[in-house]
This record gives sequence, C-alpha cells and structure tokens, in this order.
Amino acid sequence: MVTKELVNRHGFPEAEVAKRLGITQPAVSQYLHSKRGKKQQLPPPSLHKIKDAAKQMAIRISKENISPAYVAKMTCKLCLEMTEDLDKIDS
Repeated sequence: MVTKELVNRHGFPEAEVAKRLGITQPAVSQYLHSKRGKKQQLPPPSLHKIKDAAKQMAIRISKENISPAYVAKMTCKLCLEMTEDLDKIDS
C-alpha cells in the first residue's frame, strides 16, 4: 500500500521509492503489480485503519528525510496492529 501511495499519489519513481524504503526496485515493481505481498481479509474498520496508516506513512516518507531503518520500524508497528486485528477475528 505504501509503495502504491508513493508512486501513484506522490509521483515518486520506482527507484526513489526503493531507496527510501530500503528495498530493491524489482520489489517495488512487484508490489505495484500485486505480485508480492499477501492479501488478508480484514473487517472494514481494520482495513480502513491500515489504509489510513499506509497513507500517513507515505506522506511522511515523501515529505521528510526518513531513513529506511525508520521506515522498517514504522512498517513493523503497522504489521503488529494488523496482527492484533487478525487475532480479534480469530477469537
């Protein structure tokens, strides 16, 4: 979601997205073409929360000089939130 936001809404080239996220350009391309990244079925409130978080991450990445390590930390936080939401569904 973050890669799509950075390319589609913020106009970043794939190579710049890769640099800012600390991943390869082919990985960015795979995310953009939905060839990478597992899709999860989430209830609408959780899905909206994650989409909003991805949009906010993309805004910060586009406007600030954030290291790839900090992007990874933000991604981990978002992933933990998503995992908590999935645990609620399984309960």
